[in-house]
Amino acid sequence: MTGRQLLCVLMNGKMSRCTTRKRKIFIVLFYLINFIALNIQAILVGDFTRSLWPGNSIVLARIPFAIERKDTVFLLPGLKMMDPFALFLPVTGRIMR
Repeated sequence: MTGRQLLCVLMNGKMSRCTTRKRKIFIVLFYLINFIALNIQAILVGDFTRSLWPGNSIVLARIPFAIERKDTVFLLPGLKMMDPFALFLPVTGRIMR
């Protein structure tokens, strides 16, 4: 089973064709869940000022989807996935110290 087939099984629960858009949404949702987990971890540690960064990252990671939906423009293929990844590294570094 290739990585693409495994991703389709994780998204749909069966072997079927999955579009590129579904894969991108799945990857971005993975990062959003990680941001939520980092926010919870920062609150549990008691560092409330650092718990603002994952919340801001959740909003910023959703902006390319909102732009594409509102203006009906087509963004570059990797742009929607690069944005959460670029936000994930500094946020994780700040919270994990």
